[in-house]
Amino acid sequence: VLFEHFLYKKIEQIEKDMGLQEHWCQNTPNKNEHVPCVQPLVLAFEQAITELNQLFGENYNEWQWHRVSAKVLPQLPFSKTPLRNIFERKSINGGNRRTINVGSFYMRQARDYMSTQASNLRFLVELDEKSYPLFMLDSGQSGNVFSKHYDDMLRMHEKGEYIEVVTGQDALKNLTNKIVLRN
Repeated sequence: VLFEHFLYKKIEQIEKDMGLQEHWCQNTPNKNEHVPCVQPLVLAFEQAITELNQLFGENYNEWQWHRVSAKVLPQLPFSKTPLRNIFERKSINGGNRRTINVGSFYMRQARDYMSTQASNLRFLVELDEKSYPLFMLDSGQSGNVFSKHYDDMLRMHEKGEYIEVVTGQDALKNLTNKIVLRN
């Protein structure tokens, strides 16, 4: 207890000396109040370290976000039935709501970092006549669980791979596999 008291007093002194309070902790609504800043940050860090130790052990090389967080791809209404394992898919999720690889999770229970909302389409377009757009879905093209295309893009999406979208008459003439739709 004595060491913790000393540590927090030292943190307060560092906070004051560096002007952390003024630059990082004050905002318009609380500008006239003293709002603790570094102490809650240190406490949160300690709690995070404790949780990571409980989840993965003390080897910090094992502390990887994808081992905790997965993107859940539900297939309603089946995801709410005993058939869930047949229809539902899970995928590695590399982001959170503040990253480009967006994914949101809501803590329904302790250590529940499953992402329930994420972007499912990636589409890259270069505005150049000689380049082709790239796209990727997070699962597959088909909504039919018995189709080979139900989840055939899942692993490519996890790896950040893309499929080229061929456009233009000249490029279409050179395709070997074609499906022609007629009226």
